[in-house]
Amino acid sequence: MIFLGSLSTQLVLSQGFETPIITQQHRVTTQKNNSQGRSENTLLSLPFWDDFSQSRVYPDTLLWEDSYDVAISPTTAIDAISFNTAVFNGITASGAAHSSIEFQAGDTDILTSCRIDLSDYDASSNIYLSFFYEKKGNGEIPDDNDGLRVEFMNEDSVWISNILQSNGDDVEILGDEVVEIDSFFQVLIPITDPQFFSDKFRFRFVATGRQTGLFDTWLIDYVYLNEGRNASDTEYPDRTFTKPLSSTFKDYYSIPLDHFLSDPSSFLNNVGSQFVVLGLDNEVFNYKMNTNIMHITEDQDTAVSITQQLATANDNVEDFNGLNILYLHRDFKAENLLDVTDFPDTAIYAELRYELVGELGDSISLAHDGIDFRTNDTIRNTFILDDYYAYDDGTAERGAGVNNVESQLAYKFGLPEGVTDSISAVDIYFPKTVQITQFGKQVRLKVWSNVNGLPDTELFSQEILIQKIDTLNQFYRYEFSEVVAVTDSFYVGWEQMTQDRIFVGLDKNTDSHERIFFNITGAWEANNNDIIGSLMIRPVFGELPPIDTTVTSLSKQEFESTINIYPNPSTGILYIDGDYDDVQILSLNGRRVYTGVIKDNTRTEVNMYGLPSGMYIVRLQKDNVIINKKIILNQ
Repeated sequence: MIFLGSLSTQLVLSQGFETPIITQQHRVTTQKNNSQGRSENTLLSLPFWDDFSQSRVYPDTLLWEDSYDVAISPTTAIDAISFNTAVFNGITASGAAHSSIEFQAGDTDILTSCRIDLSDYDASSNIYLSFFYEKKGNGEIPDDNDGLRVEFMNEDSVWISNILQSNGDDVEILGDEVVEIDSFFQVLIPITDPQFFSDKFRFRFVATGRQTGLFDTWLIDYVYLNEGRNASDTEYPDRTFTKPLSSTFKDYYSIPLDHFLSDPSSFLNNVGSQFVVLGLDNEVFNYKMNTNIMHITEDQDTAVSITQQLATANDNVEDFNGLNILYLHRDFKAENLLDVTDFPDTAIYAELRYELVGELGDSISLAHDGIDFRTNDTIRNTFILDDYYAYDDGTAERGAGVNNVESQLAYKFGLPEGVTDSISAVDIYFPKTVQITQFGKQVRLKVWSNVNGLPDTELFSQEILIQKIDTLNQFYRYEFSEVVAVTDSFYVGWEQMTQDRIFVGLDKNTDSHERIFFNITGAWEANNNDIIGSLMIRPVFGELPPIDTTVTSLSKQEFESTINIYPNPSTGILYIDGDYDDVQILSLNGRRVYTGVIKDNTRTEVNMYGLPSGMYIVRLQKDNVIINKKIILNQ
C-alpha cells in the first residue's frame, strides 16, 4: 500500500506517498545574544522594507527580533513577488513540534519586527503597512480554521490582535485593501489609531495551524511600512527575479565530471529564471550572466577558477504599460555559451558558479525615502561536476516512498551514448519527520537494467540499515559490496523489508516524476503523478574504495583531543591546529567547498571568504580515523 498526505491523515492510492518532513533546523538564540543584530534599545525609523532577498536561512536580525522561528526559502513559494520568502509552519525555534499532542492546533511561527519609532507621526501621516502573503506554496495547504494574523504593539507594550485575520478559505481585514495577485494577496493596512504612534511600535505576523509538524504553510513577502501612502499604493519601481537559476544541465542538477566531458553539448541547457514587474513604468529588462568555473585536479590541493561571460540581453519587455501586465510573472532563458575546451584532463571535481545580474533600471528611490530596489537584481546558483548524478537541487520540501513489505521503488537514470561505467555506491537522503525516525530500519538497495522503459533484470541487491544523519538535507553514502556495470538506462531504488513507512527526501522545485516507478503487486508501473518532484537518490560512479587493513592505535577520542578549530563562528578565516593528514570543508548537503592541506607546521589556515553564511562540516583524517566538527560562517 502507498500513501499520499500527512502522517496523520492518509489517503489510500495505487502508488507512492508524499509526506511532510522536517525542512528547517533552527538555532535556539535570542536577539540580545546576536552580536550582529540590533539591541533591544535600538530604534528603527521609517521606511521599513524587506523583501528577504538578502537573507539566507533566517530573516535579517537587523530588522526582525525573533527571526529564528521562521525560515527563508527561495523555492517554497509559487510565483513569488521577489527572490526568497518567509515560511511559516508548525515547527518551533528548536526544530521540534510546537506541541507533542497529536492534532493540537494553535499559534505556530511568529515573526516580529524590531522597534520602530512612530512618535513623531499621527493619523495625518498616512502610514500604511503592506505585504504579500500566500497559502501553501510548495508546502501543505492550511485548513479552513487555520490562519495568519497581523498584530501591532501599542504605547503600553500591549499587542493588539484584531488588525488582520486571513483564514484558510477567505480574508477578513480591518484595513482598506486586499489585492489578489496570482496565488499571492497584497494587503495594505492603515495605521491611524493614536495608541500606535510611539517609540514602542512593533508589528508581527502570527501563523495558526497544527502544532505537531510541518503543516499549514503560510508565506510572507515584500514587507513595506512608510508614511505618505494611501490604499491605492500597490505599485513599486522595482523589477525582481523571483526564483533560482534553472539548472545548466538538461534533466540533471549534478553530473559525473568524466561523463560531462565525454560530450558537454549533450548535457548543457539554457539557463534562466523568472521575473516580475511591480510598477507600470518599468519597461527595461537587461541582464548579463557570468560563470566562474572552479576545478580541482589530482595533483592540486587548491582550486583553479576561470570566469566567463555567457550571455547579455538588452531588451524592452513588451506591453508593460497595460494594467493586466502588472505583477505578471515571466519566465526567460539565456543561451548557455559555456566553453570547456580548456578543461584539464586531470580534473576530478568542478563547480560551475553562475551569476545573473539584472540591469533593470532599478535605483535608490527618493520617492520611497531611499529604498534601494537594486538589491533583488542579482541571483546565483552553483552546479556540481563530481562522481554522481542528481535530479534534485539538494533541498527537500517533502518526503516520498512506499510502505508495503516487498514493495519496490525504482528511479531511472541514463548514461551518455557510448558510455559504460560502474556504480560503486548510492547517496540517499532519508529524512525524519516530527513523529517518525527511519534510522536503523532495514531496506534492500537494488539496481535494475532497463527494457522497454521499465525496470527489468536485477543487477545488484544489498541489504542496508538506514544510517543516522545529523543535519537537514544530509546525504549518506551507502557503498556497494561490489561495483555494478551499467550502460544506457538503468534504475536505482529499494525493496521494502517491513511494513514501516520508508521515504526519501522529495525536492518539489525540480520534477523528474516520470522517472519514478513502483512495483506493488508484482508488476512494474509508472508513477501516475501521485508523486511530483525529484527523489533525493544519487547513483555514485567509480571504483570501490580500497579496504583499509592498517592497524592504528589512535582512537577517535584521542584524535579529537589534539584538534582545535577557531574562531567558531568565523567571519571568513578559519584556523585548524593539530596533527592530521587531510582536511575537507563540506556544506550541509555534503558538497566539498574546500579540499586540501595548507599547513604551517601544525596549523592550517582556511580562507572561506565568498562562501554563503551558514553551517559547515570540517572533516579531518589521521591514519584511518575520521572526525567531523561543525562550524558556523557569519559573513
